[in-house]
Amino acid sequence: MNMRFIPRCVVTQLESGSRREGFHGIRPLILLAASAFPLCVSDSFPVRRRGQEVYYPTLRTKHYASEIARCVSMSASRERGEEPDHTPNFLPGVDRTKPFSRLLVGAGCFWGVEKLFRKEFGDKLRATTVGYAGGARENPLYKDVCTGQTGHYEVVEIQFFEDKTSLSDILRFFWRIHDPTTLNRQGNDVGQQYGSAVFVYSPEQRRIAEAVKEEMQSHWSAELTTAIFGGTPSLPCVRFWKAEDYHQLYLERNPRGYCNHRVRF
Repeated sequence: MNMRFIPRCVVTQLESGSRREGFHGIRPLILLAASAFPLCVSDSFPVRRRGQEVYYPTLRTKHYASEIARCVSMSASRERGEEPDHTPNFLPGVDRTKPFSRLLVGAGCFWGVEKLFRKEFGDKLRATTVGYAGGARENPLYKDVCTGQTGHYEVVEIQFFEDKTSLSDILRFFWRIHDPTTLNRQGNDVGQQYGSAVFVYSPEQRRIAEAVKEEMQSHWSAELTTAIFGGTPSLPCVRFWKAEDYHQLYLERNPRGYCNHRVRF
C-alpha cells in the first residue's frame, strides 16, 4: 500500500489556515479522512530545500486519517455522555439511561479520590472508574504505571448529571481534596503518575477548567501545578484505560486501606 506522510509543519498550516477561512479545530484532517487515502505517521519527513534534504518531525503515532476523525468524534460523544467502552462503578439506584457528562481527574493515588467524590456528590454522580490517562502505551498495567516512566497519570473518571451538579462544582471539589502545588507528588506518593491533572473532552470543558483553576489559585499560596489536557485542536482526544478490578472501589472494600486525601478547606 502506498503511504502518504504528513509532517507536523503541514498539519500546523492546515489548522491555522482553516481558522483564517472560518473553520475551527481539526476539520482539515477530517476532510483528509474523507478522502480515504492512508495517512502514515512517522518520526520524520524528508523535504528538499535548496539541494538539501531536511527532515521535519511528524505526528508520533501510527494512524490513518480516518482514525484521526474517529478520535474527534469519540471525544465529542464522550462529552455528551454516550456509553464508554468499559463498565463503570455505578452509584446505587441511579438511572443508568439518563444523559450525563464526564471528565477525568488526577490527584494522586486514585483510591482516595474515588472515595471522596462518591461521598461528596452521591447520586449527583452516575458512576466513577479508576484508571490511567496521559501516556502513550496502550492498555497500561499498574505495575508499569508505578514506575513513573510511562507518562500516565492515575485518574478517576467522573460521570455526573448536569441537572444535579456542574462541571465547575466538580472541579472546585477536586482542587480542595489534594495539594495541587506539589509537582508530581501527593504526600509520600512521589512520581509523575501522582501528578495533579484534569482531562477534558471539549473546548468548552477546557474553558471552564481553566477558569476554575484561576479561581482556586486564590486558596493556595504557591502556584498550582495542575496540568489540563484535551479540548484543543492539537489534542482533541482523551484516552482512558480502566485500571485492574482490584483497584475499583478499593476503599469501600478495604475501609482501613491507605488514603492520604482529605477535604482541605
